[in-house]
Amino acid sequence: MCSEPFAQLDTTAARREFADQVGRIRAARPDVAARVNRHLDVARPDVTDFMLTARESSLKDRRSRYLQDRVLDQLRWYQGKSQQAEKTRNRYLWLVALLAEAVAAVEAAVSREHTMWMARGSRR
Repeated sequence: MCSEPFAQLDTTAARREFADQVGRIRAARPDVAARVNRHLDVARPDVTDFMLTARESSLKDRRSRYLQDRVLDQLRWYQGKSQQAEKTRNRYLWLVALLAEAVAAVEAAVSREHTMWMARGSRR
């Protein structure tokens, strides 16, 4: 589901439209609504003071806040995930290298024993 911005509406109409849209979303996805509702504080309003303050801010301030709180926050999150994935990859590379060395050492020992066994057998 998607929503058009409430830019053309006054604050009262925007709050009403927001509540209506949230109601339609909850009605369309009752399974999701039930799970989300378990985590909601019913005493808190759907439209918070923070949301109202943001709505009343200038476009420049809203854009700046969006970049800081949404875009840059996501960028930091993805950078952290990328670093974590790189560490995990490096651990697996070392593990594979160590296992390859271990397999090579076992193979060399078995090959040496086999060669010695064959040499002893051919002398008889």
